[in-house]
Amino acid sequence: MALAVYVIKFKCVTKGKVTMKTNPLIEYDNKIFSAIAAARYSEALWIADEEVHLAYERFGTANTETAKVLNNLGWIHDLMGHVKEAEENYLKALEIKILDQGAHSADLIPTLENLVTLYISQKENEKAKTFLNKLITVVETLNDPYKMRKSVYLCNLAEIEESEGVFNRAEWYYQQAIGFLEANYSCDHPNIGRTFGKLGALFQKSDDFQKSEFYYSRSLRILKKHLPPSHPDVQFTLQGLKEIYTAYGIKKRVG
Repeated sequence: MALAVYVIKFKCVTKGKVTMKTNPLIEYDNKIFSAIAAARYSEALWIADEEVHLAYERFGTANTETAKVLNNLGWIHDLMGHVKEAEENYLKALEIKILDQGAHSADLIPTLENLVTLYISQKENEKAKTFLNKLITVVETLNDPYKMRKSVYLCNLAEIEESEGVFNRAEWYYQQAIGFLEANYSCDHPNIGRTFGKLGALFQKSDDFQKSEFYYSRSLRILKKHLPPSHPDVQFTLQGLKEIYTAYGIKKRVG
């Protein structure tokens, strides 16, 4: 089990410039989400195709509302394993959002995150890194809750480097995430505890027992303040400590 902060797949609900009462796309969105919830992906795709044409007629080809519909269309293709179509729609949505809202709008975040998830799933790590850095550039200009996501994206970059066996770069990104969190939030914030756990796992992989124990222990001290013992993040850290003690023949109570 990995203590990973994954990029969230956004199910983009149309909102913003147009109110819920006047936006004709809301009914389509609801139908799409109902079809997806029932795993009727082909039906969701047919509805989304209709919605795109409505969006073009109602809002034009250069409006964020249209971009959100294209993001949904890309998401459905993504769920269906249509990688090329998903990428094309995500990129088209992103282009429209940048033209309509600017390069640092929070509206860019769902589509950028969807692209990152798509590229990671296809092991297109360089593309994923490019868009993670774009996300960092966006959230650095925003307030919370977006601002904190910088630490998530730094951890995502670390996880990519770790998956490629570049442990020194992975450590650097994890430390960057911790530095950002400590500079902007409390020193015992649970996300700091989670990132310490990631460092513990990284050093466990590289057989650095002392550093692994050091970071797992720090992770556990913080996480126990905020989470119940049964929480997966706490269990991950406890399991890591047990494994390194077992590997080195050390009998020590963990918990």
